[in-house]
Amino acid sequence: MSNNHRMKTVEASALLDRAGRKAWDNKVTLEGIATALFDESAPALSELERSLMDNSLRTLVRNIEIKILVEAARQQEAPKGFARLFKRGAAASRDHEDGFAFEILEKAGLLRDTGLIEAIKHRMQTHRLTLAIRRILRESSIATLIEDNQSSVIQSLLVSPAPESVERLKHFIDSESDRKDAYQYPLIRPIDLPPSVNKQLCWWIAAALRQYANSHIDVDPGAIDVCFEQATKAVLGHLGDESSPENEAAGVIGILISNGRFSPELLLQLLSQGEVSLFEAGFTEITGLRKILVARLLYETGGESLAVACKAAGFDTAGFAMIYGHTRHGRLTADPAQAEDQDIIDFYDSIDRESAEAVLERWRHDADFLFAIKLLKQAEDNTKDL
Repeated sequence: MSNNHRMKTVEASALLDRAGRKAWDNKVTLEGIATALFDESAPALSELERSLMDNSLRTLVRNIEIKILVEAARQQEAPKGFARLFKRGAAASRDHEDGFAFEILEKAGLLRDTGLIEAIKHRMQTHRLTLAIRRILRESSIATLIEDNQSSVIQSLLVSPAPESVERLKHFIDSESDRKDAYQYPLIRPIDLPPSVNKQLCWWIAAALRQYANSHIDVDPGAIDVCFEQATKAVLGHLGDESSPENEAAGVIGILISNGRFSPELLLQLLSQGEVSLFEAGFTEITGLRKILVARLLYETGGESLAVACKAAGFDTAGFAMIYGHTRHGRLTADPAQAEDQDIIDFYDSIDRESAEAVLERWRHDADFLFAIKLLKQAEDNTKDL
């Protein structure tokens, strides 16, 4: 190994160590949010944040519960008394009551799952960032916008779109319209969840409904099981056919790439125009990282991981400063105090791009593989300490 390569390896290891410390902070933050969400005396969230997250979670559970009940009611072999038991519940759910599953899952502690909490937290962060940028745009004069030549990226695609991109753009605009209609609070839908979290939550809700049914109607438990299993599989099948907002945004990014317009500068333009979902999809594309990792590093407290990713992706200092500054608007009360802006800018300028690219390449590996490597390194370090 040459001295130069050895030095780059050491620099990359130092970057990995500094940026990797945030993974623990993220875990602690999620656990704090989960506690605060179900315990009003916990200080991790503000009253407004707790209310918004609680509303989002209850709405999400109700949404899935109604889907499962509707599918179960369609089954010809539903157990006797099933329809009568849940008819009142389905109607109550539509009237914005909690239905059946939420209380059961809450008491069991399942809704504190970090994967579910992280998905809701990310929705809160993008919601806050979107509202903040919209406020900035409202405060900007039309003359300034014209002078800066910041015409909407989406509008420019609609002027003369390629035939194959028309349907993709339509789907994206429809998806974004659903979200903008709900900007008063951060609505989260089943398709907004990672597939594994969505599947897990659907089965939890099905199990909760099963438990309620078994305790209220005297029928063969096996018949109840079959009913909810078939209904849940049908719901998961329908959800699997839907395209998530993330996929729709990724499709638009694909159009921009095919048009030769994709670049770090375009991503900055998307962010400045409040196209947060497109910016996140573009950042995922330009870094090659997993979606969940991008969601974490864009809003992390210190910004070290974000700095490494931006440096490897080719953003200049001003571009990184803009991304860092804007994404701070998405922070929650639960996030620890952030570093001084100048400190993170100095850190960015000190990063060697080749070292940053080496770190990014490491982050692109499979998450389970990286976790296995981490466990073995910890075991090796513990052995050395003996």
